[in-house]
Amino acid sequence: MCYFLSMYFGYQNNETIIQMRKRKSLLTLFFTVSIVILVNNSSAHSQKNEIDTVVAPSGVKLAYNSSIIYPGLRTGLELPFLEKTIHKKKRNGVLKTRSKKQFLTFNFGWYHQPSFHDNFYLTTGYTFRKTRQKGFMTEWGVEIGYSRTIINSTTYSVSESGEISTRTSGYNHFICSIGAGMGYDLRKKKSLPLLLNTKMNLLLMTPYNNTVYLRPAVEIGITYFHSQFLSRMIKSKTIHKI
Repeated sequence: MCYFLSMYFGYQNNETIIQMRKRKSLLTLFFTVSIVILVNNSSAHSQKNEIDTVVAPSGVKLAYNSSIIYPGLRTGLELPFLEKTIHKKKRNGVLKTRSKKQFLTFNFGWYHQPSFHDNFYLTTGYTFRKTRQKGFMTEWGVEIGYSRTIINSTTYSVSESGEISTRTSGYNHFICSIGAGMGYDLRKKKSLPLLLNTKMNLLLMTPYNNTVYLRPAVEIGITYFHSQFLSRMIKSKTIHKI
């Protein structure tokens, strides 16, 4: 009886070992095929990267700056910081090119709201911009700085002797701006050193009556680039996707 039991369990163990070996073989085959596919795909879609330094011009911006329906102006300076150019071949063989650029920005803004206040603000920030081959571009950025509001109504002050006089009154604020926009880079097709854009900004000012004041602003403007104006050496990366 013991002999037959030992024969039975020995047979079961051998069968289990055979099944484990089959599973191991199948896993090995699966991983081998996967590696071959990945290698072929990487060969079919090769990528070549080039890193260099280039001379890039700075830009001067002038824009109409409207807070809700109230008029204003905005001017600024864009200093190039980084750029990346991507060349990608489509399945139909057409080569597409797009660029990604980053800028340090310095801006002065103003808007006038009758019977409320004038707001003057200086900001510095960082902008990310993507431009397609034909010139269409999108961008977004964040800025921080100083705001000074001046009340557009007569204010009075009373001296210790009781004399009443008029004075200019206003407040100082910390300001933060977050914005996104789109436009067209005329350097791509028209060979003009100009960029047209519109941008929506959300202004955050504090302290404002012991709280935070939010205000939307829209700018429509033009940026001029001159090859000799504050040109800077920046890092440029070119990616070829074939």
